Amino acid sequence: MKDRVTERERFYVLSHYYDFAVDDVDKTLETYKEWLRVYPRDEVPRDNLALLYNARGEYETAVPYSLDAIKLNPKDRFPYQNLSFAYMGLNRFDESKATVRQANDMGFDTDVLHLALMNLAFVRNDQAQIQKELEQATGKTVEDTLLFFKAQSDCALGKLASARQYYARSMAVSQNDKLAETASATRTAQGVCEAVLGYPSAAAQSASEALKISQGKRTRGFAAKLFALLGDTTHSHKLLADLVKESPQSTFLINLDTPVARASEYLAANKPAEALAALEPCKAFAMGAGFAGYWPVYLRGEALVKVKQGDKAAAEYQKILDHRGIDPTSPLYSLARLGLGRAYAVQGDLAKAKTAYQDFFAVWKDADPDLPTLARAKAEYAKLQ
Repeated sequence: MKDRVTERERFYVLSHYYDFAVDDVDKTLETYKEWLRVYPRDEVPRDNLALLYNARGEYETAVPYSLDAIKLNPKDRFPYQNLSFAYMGLNRFDESKATVRQANDMGFDTDVLHLALMNLAFVRNDQAQIQKELEQATGKTVEDTLLFFKAQSDCALGKLASARQYYARSMAVSQNDKLAETASATRTAQGVCEAVLGYPSAAAQSASEALKISQGKRTRGFAAKLFALLGDTTHSHKLLADLVKESPQSTFLINLDTPVARASEYLAANKPAEALAALEPCKAFAMGAGFAGYWPVYLRGEALVKVKQGDKAAAEYQKILDHRGIDPTSPLYSLARLGLGRAYAVQGDLAKAKTAYQDFFAVWKDADPDLPTLARAKAEYAKLQ
């Protein structure tokens, strides 16, 4: 290969091999850093380093790579996209929006930028902007993505009936565009929503339906974690074992997805100590890494509540609440307030527990009234009186 390609082309091939074929994040980072050392004026390795550090949840590290890339080539759309999401992950929402506007001023109007605006609008509870984004997306390639995030945002507010409608619309657009794996990933997300809002049977059906739509790696990974959340070890073990066999060096699969699944299984079996042990590998990564989002931290909080370590549990839930920009539309962000209430209750701090429960009820003020998770929370709150 060395005789047939340039040095720069070699870096391109090697980085994509480690990233997409092997899924080894460390090797991919090493390759891009070496590329940058050899070609210090090249914006491409900077763009990809920023993208990777965002994927690792290391947003502070991603920022300078994007800023430098913009200086080198302000007509490259990628650093604006990466920078906007890095700022969002750092809760620097004004700077995130300003970056989108800067990109717009350069003539960029990409799907990723609209996704950033959608997330920022939800953070600010700007319903008019959310509706504007949905309307402009009609008939465009970003339509299914924005419908998906609208579904997620409704789920985060406990509005399951509405969320299901948007999940269905998103899936319909994806399938019409021949994007089967995107549609199936959306169905697994619906299943997670149903699970955390208290409908395990519906969640299991969503997992099964997703696998009928696609057997892609992403779908199987999401479905495995969903089955684990439901305590269905038969399905989760089989799916994960196959994925690990196919991608034995996958950084996030081995060190995040599998531990999260195992911890979920242990919690479903009421084995919190084992769940805590299973989550240990996740500590090597920042919150938000991979597709794990808040899950490692949230599950650790859940396990700590069960072992009556309320102070440590409260600290885990507070980490989520302090980092809204990592995954603004995740239902776990809302549920972290409920978890915080339970953690304070375990400590015997009833005043703080009541406040946390009240904060949760305020977020879910428009939630579907019959949600099992809401009913349980109200019952717990009543016992604090």
